[in-house]
Amino acid sequence: MEVEILKDPLRLRSLKLLFEYLENTLWYYHRLVNRLGIKVYSDVIITEEDLMDFIDEKTYKLLNNLNIIRPNPYNPRIIEFINISKLFEVLGFIRDTKRYKLPLNILKSDNQFMQLINYVAPHVKDTPLISEVKKIMLLQLFSNGDRGFRTRIHIGMIGAPGTGKTLLLEWQSDVSGGLLISLRSTSAGLSGSLDPMSFMKSPPVLMMADGKVLCIDEADKIRQDDLDPLLLAMEEGRVVLVGASMKTEYPAKVRIMLASNRKTFKPELIDRFDLFAIFRRYTKSEVKEIVGHLVDMSENPEVIDKGKKLIKNYMNMAEKFIPKIVNKNEVSKIISDIVEETKSDSVRGSLRWLRFAYAYARINRKNITPDL
Repeated sequence: MEVEILKDPLRLRSLKLLFEYLENTLWYYHRLVNRLGIKVYSDVIITEEDLMDFIDEKTYKLLNNLNIIRPNPYNPRIIEFINISKLFEVLGFIRDTKRYKLPLNILKSDNQFMQLINYVAPHVKDTPLISEVKKIMLLQLFSNGDRGFRTRIHIGMIGAPGTGKTLLLEWQSDVSGGLLISLRSTSAGLSGSLDPMSFMKSPPVLMMADGKVLCIDEADKIRQDDLDPLLLAMEEGRVVLVGASMKTEYPAKVRIMLASNRKTFKPELIDRFDLFAIFRRYTKSEVKEIVGHLVDMSENPEVIDKGKKLIKNYMNMAEKFIPKIVNKNEVSKIISDIVEETKSDSVRGSLRWLRFAYAYARINRKNITPDL
């Protein structure tokens, strides 16, 4: 649909002037049509002659095609605004396009998630598994800010080296403005030390990652016990250090994305991941396709940079939108049906579907509904 014409600042200004005009003279048009005995179906009306003082023929056709206006069936010279909210929406799209430098085709889409997913780590060739991982990566970027329940999404990846895990980690860290680490140290590297001097001199990773995405590479180089500080941080968003005579606690509302070549993690840690992807080795034919894809992308690095910038801008725009749950009973029933279908016996795992819905709703700037 031709909406590019609304990028014209003069036309945008004319539509704003039209709004001001309607607000000041609305009573006049109603008095006019009442005197003429014309039946109307909208609260907002204007004469065609006055309307064309503000907009041109192209804009008129656009508003008509978008079902925002229509001629009155009894008198075509009277124009009715049948969807004034959609006109506000169009103006809002234009405003956001300029403010956040976003393509209008993304903002006007009914599903921004499906538009944005094409820009997630485009240099990593899609496989059925990587395609699913990218979807959850996009959701993770918008899952910050717990709302009475944990909204933060955690991703785990395990499997053969050379399968793209590190590339995905690096992309996610860059776009999110988070931290990318590869620890070969003790648990002090994650949670910190009880010694005040050491704590001040070297702030722990989980403290620095509060509110961010913490990407951990080479998790197989970390002893299982040294990963224990992640348990409380991933679930409750805090870290508690207890010693013989002192206790330290600090916020750590992190979103974890972890990669490991080979590792058997503790069940309680695995249970905290909303997606735990198992990567297999590629076949020779798949390797050839992946190499070809990387060569193509190396010649077009601007594609990667463009995608990163676009998603960062969209994150800035959606930051203040907090979706609400509409029809809580129905939403709960749907989650219960999913639990039944997947035979999940973990409350934490079952709530991942609500976390996914929350992030998906934020991306699309809609509330959480049963049909979301």
